[in-house]
Amino acid sequence: MTTNYITKRPHKKSRAGCKTSQVSFEISHQLATPTGTSPTSSSSNSDEDENDYLSLTLINPMPPATMSSGNLSANDLRLMYHWSTFTYDAVGVGDHMHNVLRFVLPELAFENEFLLNGMLGIASLHRQKLLPYPGESKKETDLYRFKALSSFRKAVPSIRPDSPNYEAALVMSVLLVVLCSQDYNPEDGELTIVRWIVLYRGLYHIMMIRSYSGITDTSVFPIFTRQLTELRTDPVVPTILLKMLAMVDVSDPDYAELPFYCSILDALGMLYASLRDDGPGLNLAVRVVSWLSHGSDPFAKCAKENRPRALVILAHYLVFMKLVKGLWWYEGVADREIKAISNIVGPKYAPYMEVPVRAAEMTDIEEITNLMLSR
Repeated sequence: MTTNYITKRPHKKSRAGCKTSQVSFEISHQLATPTGTSPTSSSSNSDEDENDYLSLTLINPMPPATMSSGNLSANDLRLMYHWSTFTYDAVGVGDHMHNVLRFVLPELAFENEFLLNGMLGIASLHRQKLLPYPGESKKETDLYRFKALSSFRKAVPSIRPDSPNYEAALVMSVLLVVLCSQDYNPEDGELTIVRWIVLYRGLYHIMMIRSYSGITDTSVFPIFTRQLTELRTDPVVPTILLKMLAMVDVSDPDYAELPFYCSILDALGMLYASLRDDGPGLNLAVRVVSWLSHGSDPFAKCAKENRPRALVILAHYLVFMKLVKGLWWYEGVADREIKAISNIVGPKYAPYMEVPVRAAEMTDIEEITNLMLSR
């Protein structure tokens, strides 16, 4: 069978002029001023006033516990228990990060209000997913999320390479992706996948306060693992995506962004190589969860502007998300986002969306894998 993929050899130019990008965690400087942190931007049930949760007070039937971050209510303590018992090992993939999430993160949270609210917000969101009638829990999640985003935005300007809150800020930058998933819709029509890539740009800027090499000796470094094994085969990119970029005319606004499109395609090629090497499983899952860290400021900007080519590339990535099982905050995102992207880009880009659209209708992992590797 003739392959429909173009081999991507690391650190060499391809026919489209792409270079294999350096593996780095990147998100936008917009983290310092995140949008959608106002109460009215959080989603709510249609039969409830959108501002209801502003007047919420957490039920506190017993005297509060006191930590450096302030008083902890009984509900806070219940959510801490939920985190340490059920949530910590359902946030990421791989045992290598469990110790950090279960023990190190709560210790940092006790000293940093933004991380405490972020951790409790995720525990609330997780509990919300498990409840048959999550109405009240949803309000609770909205409140913790608002408090986490607000306090983090205030803390960011004070973060320095050696400041006590640096490690907490690193962890918070990652947790925001989970916290701003599922039911978080700050703007009508905004894609979750676009929000995630913008948040990853923020993580990059937090990391660069110290430099990437400067975080390897931190207590939280295990959660930044992006691969468990080296690739055994060369990265590959579907020819349909290279053809899409090859058709960009010099007068097209995307022409100036081609290097950044090529860079993200290089990163996508690593996922295809990992799928060929090991199939669906832990090795691929670790790469998939961290893949958005390969983004760049210009590519994130193109995605935020809903430029069709950027969204098509993200749609192909979303198919890989369907191969990752066990992450509750991934559930339903890929299918929903692929359909939304298909509607945004329209018929003109339908040929480039064939695989994602077909995959969105599938549930069997083997069937999805065969589709991806045979096209």
